[in-house]
Amino acid sequence: MFVNARDDNGFAFLQPATSTEAAPTWKPAAIASDRTVLGSAVVGIAGKSIVRILPGVVTAMLEDTVIDTNIPSESILPGSVIINMDGNIIGVSTDTARASSSSGFVSAVLLLPPQ
Repeated sequence: MFVNARDDNGFAFLQPATSTEAAPTWKPAAIASDRTVLGSAVVGIAGKSIVRILPGVVTAMLEDTVIDTNIPSESILPGSVIINMDGNIIGVSTDTARASSSSGFVSAVLLLPPQ
């Protein structure tokens, strides 16, 4: 999947990466450098044999280290990421995050080196 267009409200429109046209070029996802805001819309990306797109909302911030969402916990696998509406990674599912919340993600801000 890749972003085909964006509207004025910040929603990204995704398009499958399969096509008869030239292959799309991919660039690495950026890690969001700002703090996540409670109530922000997020998209989880998970799956073992097929990719699953999981819509959700940030429902809690636990000690500024774990982002809790309303994404069903059974859909989240270790290593799954959540992205914001700008397409930046804001969290990664880890055993530590899931010990705090079954639908929690470690804040990606912690993955950035200190400034």
